[in-house]
Amino acid sequence: MNTQGIDATKARHELIRTPRNSSIELLRIIAMLMILSHHFVLHNGTSLADLPMTPVREIFAFLFLGAGKIGVTIFFSISTWFLISSEQSIKHNFRRIWLMERELLFWSLTLLIAFTLAKKSLLSPTMMLNSVFPVITSLWWYASAYASFLAILPFLQYALLAMGPKRHTQLALMLLLVFGPLSLVPYPTIFGIYITNVAGFMYLFILLSCYKLYLKQFNVKQLWILMASGLLIGVLITVLKDAVIVLMFADNTPTSW
Repeated sequence: MNTQGIDATKARHELIRTPRNSSIELLRIIAMLMILSHHFVLHNGTSLADLPMTPVREIFAFLFLGAGKIGVTIFFSISTWFLISSEQSIKHNFRRIWLMERELLFWSLTLLIAFTLAKKSLLSPTMMLNSVFPVITSLWWYASAYASFLAILPFLQYALLAMGPKRHTQLALMLLLVFGPLSLVPYPTIFGIYITNVAGFMYLFILLSCYKLYLKQFNVKQLWILMASGLLIGVLITVLKDAVIVLMFADNTPTSW
């Protein structure tokens, strides 16, 4: 596609900026709470995997442990939804990365000082280096992955616009058909290799941009049906996984799989 075609595609999908939506901000808060619940269960004093495989443990794992992954997806998707409608530039995105770096540097040094005063044994050369360079050392994985995504985004957006509706839709459909079913398998697959960090953000951006730019948006009823269907599939997979574990291992049932 030539430059004129790309400019025409951009103009066709350019949207007017709208004020902040309180419902979206509420959804962002819910996503953060879901992420906190994930960390509470995963990094608790007693690991969830060390507990006996009981219905209570499975409920905690389903509602809280899995909520973190969903929360990250929601949180990123909210930001991405607005990035899709605006033209991305290398200069602007690196300015955003620099602003994020300064904010993270403030908090990383503040936490370093606080934890050092509370317990000096935590101070180490590695911790100091990570605190001074929080983004490039991946002190917090989401921030580092998001910064990397912002650096790639102008090129990714240009490539997707150059593809046009047909190729973009084909790419999104191919990725969805490959990684969608694999995400439901309760066992390590290539899904865990490719759909993580920056690659996962690119995956979500390709799907969301295709939906927003070219497809008819779902109404509220359809969205509730999708959410209910996803919840039902998750419950069925959890029950099936536990049943298989019990049948396969009988008297020597493992705590996790």
